[in-house]
Amino acid sequence: MIGLDELKEFLNITGNESDELLEQLEQSAVSIIETWQGITYPAAGQQVEYIRGPGASDLYLQFRPSADPTQVLERDDVGAAGTAITDWVRRGNFLVRKGSALWRIGSEYQVTYQGGYDLDEPGNVRQAVKSVVALLFQRRGGELLQSETIGPYSYTLSSTSISAQVTDICISLGLHRMLVVS
Repeated sequence: MIGLDELKEFLNITGNESDELLEQLEQSAVSIIETWQGITYPAAGQQVEYIRGPGASDLYLQFRPSADPTQVLERDDVGAAGTAITDWVRRGNFLVRKGSALWRIGSEYQVTYQGGYDLDEPGNVRQAVKSVVALLFQRRGGELLQSETIGPYSYTLSSTSISAQVTDICISLGLHRMLVVS
């Protein structure tokens, strides 16, 4: 998602001895962010989503379409034969039914499209991944220094958990959790 060179620049690392660790931490950070948000950032390519009808005119596509879907099928039951749906327009991540048509509650929609992310993830997601990598890299040896006194100066760090720090990072960068209602 980010790339080793960009991570090393962000962390101000010049040597190669931490390369493998940084790649592992990046994978962990992406997983943490995806779990926190409740969404994934797949590589660009063909995506197939199976979505339950919301009973509204808008159907949300999770993986950022780069073009109109190539196929939209409606099924009465999961796995049943599908009927092609063509009366929609795409507006960003949404398929909007034309006229007064709705994406029916109880129906399953199979949507096939080109979408996903390469190195063009949203900037706040990229920053969150880099910040979480930095957090994990700092804590790699176990406990961090909690307080220090040098002459008349001293400080004490909070003992905030990684989970709370990840939440702070995500919220400060404007990331939102997806709510899934079933």
